[in-house]
Amino acid sequence: MFALLSQGGLAINAMVPKELVDILQALVIMCVVCASSEVRRWQGGSR
Repeated sequence: MFALLSQGGLAINAMVPKELVDILQALVIMCVVCASSEVRRWQGGSR
């Protein structure tokens, strides 16, 4: 997924700055981390 974001950012480099792609990658990582803790809470325990 990160390779897709990087390659897509290179393809549309004229319209979107590279920093925006980096921010999007960071947001994806943060969402996955937050979601994993929420899923554990919904399952009723921590592993």
